[in-house]
Formats: sequence, structure tokens, C-alpha cells
Amino acid sequence: APDAITVKDFRVAMKDAGAISGSAELAGAIPTNAAEARNALAALAIKQGTVTVTDDSLVERLIAAQALRLKVDPEKFRQQFATGLPFMLMFLNNRDLQAKLTPALQGFIRNGGSLSAVATPARPVPLAQVVTAATAQPFTLFTLLATSVSGAPGPQPTTIPALPAIAAAPQAAAPET
Repeated sequence: APDAITVKDFRVAMKDAGAISGSAELAGAIPTNAAEARNALAALAIKQGTVTVTDDSLVERLIAAQALRLKVDPEKFRQQFATGLPFMLMFLNNRDLQAKLTPALQGFIRNGGSLSAVATPARPVPLAQVVTAATAQPFTLFTLLATSVSGAPGPQPTTIPALPAIAAAPQAAAPET
């Protein structure tokens, strides 16, 4: 039987942007020498895992930038974007996945905080199969890995700064006659 490899509490963070953290349990063996490394990597499979994305103002800044580009109020844009998410996810053509993703994504857009995905497949899924799915059809990973999605709201977002007033272009003075 393959050994279990546990990846505990990994975290990659960028100050004033956000973080990605998680953990995983893999089926497979750690190679004892370089010659075994290729075969060991090919035999790895995901038994379970968690990935959490935590916002530290990146979402707010992206919303503000898009609102500025569209010349709309940032708070209204945030709400409209969150409200429109179910329609944006229709391309998935998977009502169950849409129902799973929509509330978590809407909360993340509206309140920041964190968004978590927990994979609990019935049996280990070969890492090569995960990579192929992620490359070809990334949204199939939710079903392949039996993934649940949830969110935890952050503190109420600070008000996004209002758009700067757009000054009217100065009118050229009429030539005197």
C-alpha cells in the first residue's frame, strides 16, 4: 500500500494583497534516491486537501480599478458584480456547481474575507489526472475531487474611494475680432 505524504499548512502571502494557504494529504511514497523520483512523482495521488484564498485588499483594489475604467461608482459596481455572478457562471452549464460556487463567490466579492475549497474524493485521484483536468477543463476539478466551497466574510470593507471628479476640458477662448 502506498505511503501517505502530508503537506501541512502551506502559505504564500503578499502584503496588502492576499494569501493562498492550505494543506493536503497525498497517497504515494517519498523517493529514497534520484532514480526513483520520476516514478514516485508519477504515482502521487490526492487523498484530500484544502486551499484557502484570503483577501487583504486585492479584491477591493481590482473592483476600484474596474469601476474607474467603467466610470461608475465603485460600491455600486461591487454590488452589481456580485449580483451578476450567477449569470456569469452560466457558462459552466452545471447547475449544481453554479449553486455551490455562487454564494461563496458573492460573499467574497461583497465582504472580502476568505474563500475555501475542500477536496474529499472517495478514493485518491492521481496527480497526473488532476493536472490534465486543470489544464483542459478546470471547472471539472470540483466534481473530480468532490470539492465543497465556502467563504468566511472579512471585516466590512472600507468604502472604496469615490471616483475623482472628471474635470471638463478647458474651452479654447474664442479669438477676438
